[in-house]
Amino acid sequence: MYDYLNSTDINGLLSYPTQGNPTFWLWILGAIFFIFAFSLYYKDVKVFGKGKLLSSLVVSSFFITCLAVLGSVIGFITTEILIYILIFFAVFVAIFLFSGNE
Repeated sequence: MYDYLNSTDINGLLSYPTQGNPTFWLWILGAIFFIFAFSLYYKDVKVFGKGKLLSSLVVSSFFITCLAVLGSVIGFITTEILIYILIFFAVFVAIFLFSGNE
């Protein structure tokens, strides 16, 4: 029953939480996404006096997509979660491209 606990490499350790909750890494990447996005936004507000939230969200979603692809290559993020993240990234990029910002 606990054969997956015998894995001593990093892949076994990182994929252990997904045994009980398949969306574990989706929630972790979502938290990192919001922390990174709002950090970028408030940095823009501090430096330039105004921030562009949509730009911060697109950059953050690109960062999370890169982390998800890396996690998928290593093996602790499932293909289903990777597809969700890629769709999420494509939606933010489409909104950014068609929003008509200056």
